[in-house]
Amino acid sequence: MQQFRVFVLISFSMFLFLPSHAQQILQSVTTPLSPTECDSVQVTVQGQLPQNNEIKKRQIQQSGNSTEIILTYGAGSTSPLPVPTFLETINLAPLPAGQNQISVILQDGNGINADNTSRSIQVPPLNLTSGFTLPRDTICEQTTLPITDTSSNADQYIWQDNGMNFDTVASPAYQAADTGKHNIQQIVVNGVCKDTMAKRVEVLTKPVAELGTNTDTLQICENDVDTLAINDGYDQYKWQRNGSVLTGQNSARLPVSDGGLYQVNTRIANGCTDSDSLFVEKITTTTPSITKTDSVLSSSPATSYQWLRDDNPITGATNSEYIAQQSGAYRVVTFAQSGCSDTSAPTTVVLTSIRDLQSDKKLVTYPSPAQEMLHYKLEIIDQQQNVFLSLHDLNGRTVREQRLTLSSQKGTIEVDALANGLYLLQLQTDKATITKKVVIE
Repeated sequence: MQQFRVFVLISFSMFLFLPSHAQQILQSVTTPLSPTECDSVQVTVQGQLPQNNEIKKRQIQQSGNSTEIILTYGAGSTSPLPVPTFLETINLAPLPAGQNQISVILQDGNGINADNTSRSIQVPPLNLTSGFTLPRDTICEQTTLPITDTSSNADQYIWQDNGMNFDTVASPAYQAADTGKHNIQQIVVNGVCKDTMAKRVEVLTKPVAELGTNTDTLQICENDVDTLAINDGYDQYKWQRNGSVLTGQNSARLPVSDGGLYQVNTRIANGCTDSDSLFVEKITTTTPSITKTDSVLSSSPATSYQWLRDDNPITGATNSEYIAQQSGAYRVVTFAQSGCSDTSAPTTVVLTSIRDLQSDKKLVTYPSPAQEMLHYKLEIIDQQQNVFLSLHDLNGRTVREQRLTLSSQKGTIEVDALANGLYLLQLQTDKATITKKVVIE
């Protein structure tokens, strides 16, 4: 709202002399030069009063384009001046558009006019109008909608969303707090004038795209194929790897065998979009190797192991070494700390002799059944370099094993922690593999 204060001196040819011989006169009246119909009007009146008098009462009467200001004076001034002056400021409501007449009347307490004056003011129409445009009337949640102001003659703006204020700039950026139908209203203000305009905007639900993992990185093993999966419910899917579009990949599932940064862009029927990304790390593995010493097979280092015979897993054979009990093609599957695995080339083992030493008394065990300790005694006629003694359950799982020297002609095996049942004690030499049945209770 603009305030106009221009002093205009109006001279009068009429002088009124009261019995006290004090001159009473309106010396000047100041009004705005060109107020609009939205501006409040301030009128300043300056004049003289009889000695010991002051303005006691102010009256304003407005009717249409005519305004009358009545100033009533009376005794009470303590001014030492023989003819005291006064300065009154009167605030008027906005005047209607067109030619307006403002009259000022100075009168005493008996209602007798002492002086009066008037002036005309032309008030032009302001033509305050609201207006704004939206690029569209539907948006997705969490999306910003730019609003362009097209109003005229406004100097204040109030924007409301379903009756709640959200901005005061001319052209705000709108973002809804929730989904559903929203009433966007513009209130433009100039002085005391207002104008409004409202438009409807529908805020649509935006689905959240999430790749099926709780981490930002997915590890895949070399030579393996994994699948990236986005949640269902979209109409369009576009996949990228390291910023390049993967041609032909437009479903919710993507097979991956290479590392890199993968991103999926999704879209639903209402036009709302979202995206998610995931880094895929490809873990390289080292193919294991097998070292064979007669029937003793040793794997290259790894975190864990699984031995195979003729491509079938051997139950319980999960150590870095394995004593072959049968002829066949042996492989080892090794597992790294990452969980990735690789399989060795086959190693062929041919066992030349299998004998039961119980008949020739070369391997003696006692007691039978064994409870806490199983004692053994053996004779090695030839000077073999490698001798292994191992205990197996009927499923072929190795439960105890130890490597013997030429001086280990006798010894013990702890069996108190083993389940009761029939076991096979196996002696492995450079020339033969021989077994003996033992009972543990």
